[in-house]
Parts: sequence; C-alpha cells; structure tokens
Amino acid sequence: MPLDNNVRAGVSLLIAYALDPFFGRQDATTGRVNGTMAASRLFEDYYDLVEAARELDIHPQSLRRLIKQKKIPATMFAGKYLIERDKLEMFKANYDPRPGRKPIRRLL
Repeated sequence: MPLDNNVRAGVSLLIAYALDPFFGRQDATTGRVNGTMAASRLFEDYYDLVEAARELDIHPQSLRRLIKQKKIPATMFAGKYLIERDKLEMFKANYDPRPGRKPIRRLL
C-alpha cells in the first residue's frame, strides 16, 4: 500500500529524531519544544490499533485480524498500524461486532 503524505511526513520526523538528539526537547533560551507541535498535528487524523479497537468496541486482536483480511485499510508505520479516522467511521457504520453468521436481510 503506498504511503500518503502524512505518513511520509511522519517518517521524516522519525528520521529527524534519530539524527538530532535534541529533537522534541525544550529549548532553554526560548522555552519552545522543538518539533512536537508538528508531530502532534501529523497524526490527529489517525487512530492507532488500540484506539480504533476501543472505538469499534472490539478486542485489538480482532481488529488486527480484520486488517489482515483487508476489511479495514491500515498503514503499518514504525511497527504500529495506523487507521484513518474517516475510513474507520465508514467501516463502523456497517460493522456488526457480534460473532457468527449474520442473518440475511430480505426486502419482503
């Protein structure tokens, strides 16, 4: 799955953190934190696996199974699944978390 711009920017932030030991730390002269505002805004449109499972009211392992079955689109980033909020909301509108086969609805 190709990475979208937000994930690419997140990769850039991780590389910046790896290369700059002071990334994300408070500057003594200005009092500002270096890079944390950009990182917090970057992932506000995404849920991680646990947050998304909580939103769907299912176990995280069940959500991981749905991702592997390609029922929910997710991106692997830094060893974690990231799920877009709007795509999760679309999935949640039609998802029935009850186990077993679901009855077929007939129009009659």
